[in-house]
Amino acid sequence: MQHFDADHIDRAMTFPLLVDVLDRAFAAQWTTPDRVHLTMSQDPEKYLLLMPSWTGPGERSYTGIKVATVHPQNSTLHGITSIHALYYLMDGETGVPFVWEYGEKAASWAK
Repeated sequence: MQHFDADHIDRAMTFPLLVDVLDRAFAAQWTTPDRVHLTMSQDPEKYLLLMPSWTGPGERSYTGIKVATVHPQNSTLHGITSIHALYYLMDGETGVPFVWEYGEKAASWAK
């Protein structure tokens, strides 16, 4: 399984490449259930977000999930960002993991 951290994404990703990848991804058939939004019991302002998705039918199928935490006070209390995330991509037929990546770096391209 490969791992892509923020530095790797910065080195590998260009805006034209991102547009091409998204164009191909949005052309596929995806199933994307509603995001699971869980309030953490120890602090109602903190959240755990689960965002699953899978492709198919098609030549190749994929299953993925983005897992994110939202801690609004991080900046004030700890000097770090409020949102942290990972994206985990698996083979849709076998469930074998392909890659996990630092999710908020990939999300920053959407800004």
